[in-house]
Amino acid sequence: MGAGLPRRIPIVSVVLRHALGTHRESASRPTGPYRVRSADVAASANESPLVPARLEPAGFGPRLAALMIDWLLCLLIASLYASPFEKAWPAVLVLVVANTFFIGLFGQTPGMRLLRIRCAAYPGGGPLGLVRGLIRAVLLGLFIPAMIMDSQGRGVHDRVAHSIVATLPRG
Repeated sequence: MGAGLPRRIPIVSVVLRHALGTHRESASRPTGPYRVRSADVAASANESPLVPARLEPAGFGPRLAALMIDWLLCLLIASLYASPFEKAWPAVLVLVVANTFFIGLFGQTPGMRLLRIRCAAYPGGGPLGLVRGLIRAVLLGLFIPAMIMDSQGRGVHDRVAHSIVATLPRG
């Protein structure tokens, strides 16, 4: 079974050993194309070109416009199986699911993409992930937490999920 394949993938092994805390530094290990020193992995993990130097918070207008675009899309989708005039919860459920999916995986909903804003982890600037995206989306579905903002324009849903809605740089 796979005689030509290596028994393990060294970079994955090194990363897992670091994560589990079972790594050992060894200067006597030979280096080669399949050998990676844990110091190299740690250095490459600390170098993150995707993290911006400074996140510029998006204003209230673009955030509200993006939410309205997303809300209209959710109303259209929800109206395929329930009338929004009779039941309001299907559209809110679609909004929560859509926000969880799009923000958790891509950092932008369709409305945010149109208005060149994105949701990122605060203060790091990386992706949120599905769990924090779900927390943020559920609180956004309640609507009131989104209206209570701090000086950076972060609503309660952003503070609880440790996120920020930032403008994308022009270019």
